[in-house]
Amino acid sequence: MFPLMTLPQQMMLASMRATQAYFVTYVATSLRLMAQGHAASEEVAGTVAAAEEVNLATQDALRAAAKDKCDSLPV
Repeated sequence: MFPLMTLPQQMMLASMRATQAYFVTYVATSLRLMAQGHAASEEVAGTVAAAEEVNLATQDALRAAAKDKCDSLPV
């Protein structure tokens, strides 16, 4: 610190530096967590899309099997 500063000025400067360090850390951590959240949401969206495809394929297979069974019944 500067030697010509009074003690209250030095304390205020130290407080401002601590506050700046806090907010820099806060913003960096927030950005990192948001990026992780975005990646996780993309992974979840991919999983949901894959599950929907499997569900639709299963429904189509069940419909086809039911249709074949119904078609094979005597009228």
